[in-house]
Amino acid sequence: MAKKVRVRTLSNGLRVIFYNYNIDWVQGILLNRAGPRVEQPEELGLTHIFEHLCARNAKAHFEMENLGEGLENAYTGGEDVSYWFSFLKRNALAGIESFFRLWTAPVTVEDFEREREVLQIEYAERNSVANPGAVLYDLLMRTGWQGHPLRFDDTLLWHRNLSRLTYEQFHKFRPRINCGNNTVLVLIGHIPIRKLMEVLERTFGMLPVGHRPTIKSRPLKKISRFTVVKKSGELDLAYCLLAFPFPKLKSRSRRALELISGHLGDSEHFSSALFQKVREDRSLVYSIFTDTFRFSDSGAFYVFWVCPPKNVQPVLDIIRREMRGWVNGKISAVEFERARHVLALKWESSQHYSDYIVGELAEELTFGGKVSNPRLWAKTARSMRRSDAIEVARRYLKPNQALLTMYGKVGNLRPRF
Repeated sequence: MAKKVRVRTLSNGLRVIFYNYNIDWVQGILLNRAGPRVEQPEELGLTHIFEHLCARNAKAHFEMENLGEGLENAYTGGEDVSYWFSFLKRNALAGIESFFRLWTAPVTVEDFEREREVLQIEYAERNSVANPGAVLYDLLMRTGWQGHPLRFDDTLLWHRNLSRLTYEQFHKFRPRINCGNNTVLVLIGHIPIRKLMEVLERTFGMLPVGHRPTIKSRPLKKISRFTVVKKSGELDLAYCLLAFPFPKLKSRSRRALELISGHLGDSEHFSSALFQKVREDRSLVYSIFTDTFRFSDSGAFYVFWVCPPKNVQPVLDIIRREMRGWVNGKISAVEFERARHVLALKWESSQHYSDYIVGELAEELTFGGKVSNPRLWAKTARSMRRSDAIEVARRYLKPNQALLTMYGKVGNLRPRF
């Protein structure tokens, strides 16, 4: 029988997910609710400098790296900030204590000012390089949501506000974010649970209780017809993002969209319908793929491609034809069975990637309030029903709900869908 994922709560409200996993190391992620959807207008970008400053202590890094990989990465998203780390199994408990010392190390005014200079360089570098994908996502957020969650590396507004941020703001912001009720810790590997809880209580359990910050509401705009948003740029190609925003979904509906995405355009599958019919059969693009993203209260299914401007409409025609098979319930039983089988294999193979598992578990708990057993993910895929996937497609992938953002030499284009 598959072992369950254990969820424990420390005395200060900090939630811990532990998944007993047979590997030679322990993989972890610590996640706080933060980011632009938590910040006040005058704090915009504060989470990003906070992310850097909470991972700046050289002594703690030295300790961690002597116990294994140490801190692997840190990331600021639209509504969270996360820290990824790993240690050799035999050093896991000592490594977790070292990570706590890193994450809670004192930050001086001098540290703050030095990191501000580093971010000035980072933002200048990012904004000096054209990033058509970021432009498309920015247009999507501004058009599809009533507000701008800043989810996809749009650092322009962070850059503008950086000089206004103060050490005093950081000093007040840190305890709001680094508190028990606002922290999720996910660990996978093999650690004695009793000893682990003892270590966690005397480290992370000492954080103030605090409370979980409220996410600023960014409701979806009501879209009742195909909407096109264009931005001209000095590019020879047209960069295109066709999105279908959706509200907060139950796990079953999200999994159905993942199955549909895998069939239509999974970036890792050369046999996907759109790759074959848009690129291989018609040579209209170099690459085309589908995926989904989500916030705690909404998300979107999308198709991304790049092509010469004259190819935009032929690509849209093929996308609509392929999606119509799902929306109209004409996807064959054979095609559905293959899509389901491929998704099950994907989730089965994900068991070999500990960083993928910790990310999924953290997202499940923070967005949905509960976690599933990774060992059962493949079984869940194999139990999905064709009728359920078709119903999800009919509800969330209608042509009149589509939003197309375009960037490049697109000013004269009048796409239809």
